[in-house]
Amino acid sequence: MKNKYSIGDLVWDKSYQSFGIITEVIESNDFKSENPGFYWGYYLRWFGEVPFTNFEYEINIDKHPDKNLLLSETIPF
Repeated sequence: MKNKYSIGDLVWDKSYQSFGIITEVIESNDFKSENPGFYWGYYLRWFGEVPFTNFEYEINIDKHPDKNLLLSETIPF
C-alpha cells in the first residue's frame, strides 16, 4: 500500500492558523494499522508563533479542493 502524502508537502492547520510541512512518514504497526486511514502516519512541523511537531494519521489529513495544499485540524489544548 502506497502512502498518499510525502515529506515536504505543505499543510495548513485550521485550528492554529499556521503552516507546516510533513517531516517524516511512517508505516503504522499498531493495532489501528488494519483500518483504512490508520496505515500511514505523518510527523508535521508547524511554523507558528511557537513551532512544534505533532503526529497525525492519514485519516486526519485532507487535500484542499482547489489549492496544492493539505489541511489538518489539530485539537488545541
